[in-house]
Amino acid sequence: IGLKMEVGEGIYSGFDSSEGDFRIFVQRSFGTLGLGRDADGNPQFTIGANYSALNNMMLSMDYIVNSLNDAVEDQLRMSLSISF
Repeated sequence: IGLKMEVGEGIYSGFDSSEGDFRIFVQRSFGTLGLGRDADGNPQFTIGANYSALNNMMLSMDYIVNSLNDAVEDQLRMSLSISF
C-alpha cells in the first residue's frame, strides 16, 4: 500500500509499505529509485523499471540492494500499481 503524487512534469514521489518494509521513492516513466528500511530496521535501496500495462495500471520490477546488511541477500520485487 502506498501513495504517489506528481511533483513535476512526469516526475513522481511517494512512499509504499509491504510486509513491514517501508520506502520513499522518486519515479519517472521508465524507472524508480528508492530508499527505506526492511521489517528488521535494516537499510534498503531500490532501483527499478516500470511498464505501463494499461491506462491506469503499471507493472514495476525493483531490485532491492541489501549490501549494508550481510544477513539478507539482494532480492527482486514485482508490484502492480493501479491509479484511480
